[in-house]
Amino acid sequence: MPEICSFNGIRITMYFDDHGVPHFHAEYGEHLAKVRISDGKVFKGFLPMAQTKLVQKWAIARRAELLANWQRAVVMNPPLPKSPLSTKISIMSETLSLPATLASCKITRLRVTGPHRLSVCFADGLIAELEFTVWLKKRKGPVIILMRRADFFEQVYLDHGVLTWPNGFDLDPETVRGWAESGCCE
Repeated sequence: MPEICSFNGIRITMYFDDHGVPHFHAEYGEHLAKVRISDGKVFKGFLPMAQTKLVQKWAIARRAELLANWQRAVVMNPPLPKSPLSTKISIMSETLSLPATLASCKITRLRVTGPHRLSVCFADGLIAELEFTVWLKKRKGPVIILMRRADFFEQVYLDHGVLTWPNGFDLDPETVRGWAESGCCE
């Protein structure tokens, strides 16, 4: 998955072909959140208060760049990296549990079961087999071209619970979870 930035233990990423309101993902330890680009506010998931404030400050200062990256990712172009906060801020961690909705989206195991076919296991134990052939045919963009080759598709690996390929392409685990629950990649 394209990592846009990392600061103070917070990892900022943006997924290809993501849906909904323009946003990015913030990860801090076991905590995951979706953050709106427009105002830097967490709209799904959870981050401790100190990290939420840091992420919001970072996002607001880079709003235009983040929106440009969102547009790049939507058309399957890799997002560009962004600078971290200019000053280090020391923070204390709160221990609050991750909401089940995002925690259950994390992929813990994966296995290639055929050309453009994967078996995935989620953190809560759900196992699903997903067929990507039709989905890949409907997608365009420079990062998709290699994905259509079965030998390249098979190079998939897990990066922080996210399906990722060597060309940097990744899939939002929440989207993959939705596909697993519905039985198809769309």
